[in-house]
Amino acid sequence: LDTERVPYEKMPAGSVIQTQFTRFDYVGTANEFETTSSSYQASNFLVKISPKFANSTIKIQAAINIKQNTGANYVRVALFKSIDGGSFSNFTGGTTGHGLITYRVSGGGTAWDHVNFMVYDTPNTTSSIIYKLYLSSNDNNQNVRIGENSAEEFMSAMEIRQ
Repeated sequence: LDTERVPYEKMPAGSVIQTQFTRFDYVGTANEFETTSSSYQASNFLVKISPKFANSTIKIQAAINIKQNTGANYVRVALFKSIDGGSFSNFTGGTTGHGLITYRVSGGGTAWDHVNFMVYDTPNTTSSIIYKLYLSSNDNNQNVRIGENSAEEFMSAMEIRQ
């Protein structure tokens, strides 16, 4: 090489161009987002990235806590995105159904768990993208939550050269 660093344009397919992440490790209840709505509600869990190449693949990962109150209903989590400040749109499961993550414990008491996920996107843009988690209950009655007080949780977005 004739330079100290490999220029992005010369990096081979499969190379990681950049990684952005957001940690959520607030004291108290600042991480918690709860709803009883059966339509998806925006949480405070998000990550921002501006791809350097329009044809890159973006790998989105998260580690979050999830809570379901008693009953046979379930928590639904979906990943939405906003490009260049536009409105958020769901690209992981439509507006109904199970979404990206479905968490269900039939009967019994309140249940908590830790959930990890990974999603790939090909946004075909170099504009700024915000990926954000949305949450819903399936019945408009049960209280559901993502995030846990004082827990360390994160979301990350990784740009992969194609």
